[in-house]
Amino acid sequence: MKALILVLGIIVVLGCGNSDDGSVTISGKITLSGQQSNSGVKIAFYKLANLNETVVKINEQYPGIGVLATQKTDFDHRTIEAVKVSEIVTNADGSYSLKAKKGIYNFVVEKSGFGRTYQLDFDASKDQKLNFTLIPQDTLTGNIETDSVLTEGNYFLDETLTVKAGVTFTLQSGCQIEAETNSRINVFGTLNILGSLEKPVEIFNKTLDEKWNGISFKSGSVSHIDYLNLSGSFPLTYSSTQVDVKNSTFKNFGGFEISSSSTGLMEKCFLKDTNAENIIKLQTNSSLNFKNNILLMTVSSGYFAFSVRATSGSTASMEISDNCFIGSGLEISGGSTPFYIKKNLFQDIVDTKIYAIFLGANSSSVITDNNFVKNKQNINCYFDSSPTIERNNFLPHQTLVWNIYLSSGLHEGTFIGSTDVNAPNNYWGNIDTPSKNHDRSTAGVDVRSGRVLTQPEDPIQVNNGAPLLD
Repeated sequence: MKALILVLGIIVVLGCGNSDDGSVTISGKITLSGQQSNSGVKIAFYKLANLNETVVKINEQYPGIGVLATQKTDFDHRTIEAVKVSEIVTNADGSYSLKAKKGIYNFVVEKSGFGRTYQLDFDASKDQKLNFTLIPQDTLTGNIETDSVLTEGNYFLDETLTVKAGVTFTLQSGCQIEAETNSRINVFGTLNILGSLEKPVEIFNKTLDEKWNGISFKSGSVSHIDYLNLSGSFPLTYSSTQVDVKNSTFKNFGGFEISSSSTGLMEKCFLKDTNAENIIKLQTNSSLNFKNNILLMTVSSGYFAFSVRATSGSTASMEISDNCFIGSGLEISGGSTPFYIKKNLFQDIVDTKIYAIFLGANSSSVITDNNFVKNKQNINCYFDSSPTIERNNFLPHQTLVWNIYLSSGLHEGTFIGSTDVNAPNNYWGNIDTPSKNHDRSTAGVDVRSGRVLTQPEDPIQVNNGAPLLD
């Protein structure tokens, strides 16, 4: 397998004057390495992607949480949100001349078989010459049977790439991999993805409305991922494996499915939207240390579309700390091992079908030192769940329906009630907000439901160390 390097554009600023109408001209030449003709290369200006305001606030106030939201994490020129300003296609000699009003743009160069090149936050304040040499994509497929390193460049993932047991495959910073529909990466050995802040490894789908099959971490494999930008895939699956992920961005993908006694760390990542119900699904005796991440779900993909869902009925475990959940929360269903949920921010969770935290029957969780802000429904204790709820701030808001809901009713033909839930030393905000507790003390609630025991209550907001945005 070759390791090919994409030669990016060399910017040469010439002493050209600007147009009187407030526009500038960017011109130059595109060379397609090894080709007789340099035609068919698209060059275009796009407006900058709009960054989520809440995520930007998190970045400003808590720089140790998540990945810094930039054009690199959010811009994809193929999405419906991308606004094209101007475009031109090269002729055989590769020359081009593109005109636009003065401004800051994302500059895109692309051709099938040669990948794409972005010049992000490009300052088009004066006339400039930009020349590019594009090298054909190297194709990735088949088996990796000896230790291999992929260096900076453009690549095409075709069909299935398999890292064999006992083999280490390393992707270095600056690797860009365009994935064909139905392609996948199977890892039986070791996969090291070692990007950087300035040059993350990027893996994205070839066709925007068709997914690639993601990465499958198989039994016995060990993987380390740092600074990866991944998009457009079906779920990433863990099976009896260990995977540590840091400083990475995942968007418009099928989430993570973690099962069969897998273990791992996920730290300082930005996880945005999925094409599945959950961003992370944890089950079957697996464990995950999940900290300092930002999870953003701007659209609901169905009933109980939680960011994190742990559904095992076994000894799956998860420590969830110092994260920001925006738009969706957690579901913990069953299991004999407590889940530790501490120092997180749950905000803007307003879909009527989801909660900040949903605790399924017989689940056990320790919910301490969290902040609940601008949510419609905060904690649902389903039947005989037995959480510890302490030192949290439940901040009032006009969208609030209830802070704690104790479920009771028919379940598989049998009427089941709720046990009492102890929730001392929490700050409940303005007691006049609607339905502070939905339990037996609330008018109209079935007598089989338990009570939320809130005493003592904290009269002022708790300084619990969890994120709280200005």
